[in-house]
Amino acid sequence: MRKIQLRHSRNRLNGRPRNWTNTVTIQITVTAQVNEALEKIAATGLFGANRSAAAERLMTDKIRELLRDGLIQKAKKALE
Repeated sequence: MRKIQLRHSRNRLNGRPRNWTNTVTIQITVTAQVNEALEKIAATGLFGANRSAAAERLMTDKIRELLRDGLIQKAKKALE
């Protein structure tokens, strides 16, 4: 039987790749209904493990859809 060795997620060899994209922190206010929906979405684990991750994933997916459909243009990089 082959022994599997688990490594800590911070290990550069096996962990999630580092996000080299510059990020900013924003704060949003939502209704109780939206908050409840985000809780239910996060509970599925399909869009993240918590409300913040679910909200970020849903916004990112929607922005990609708008870009794909040509309804918005891609933002210019900060260094350009």
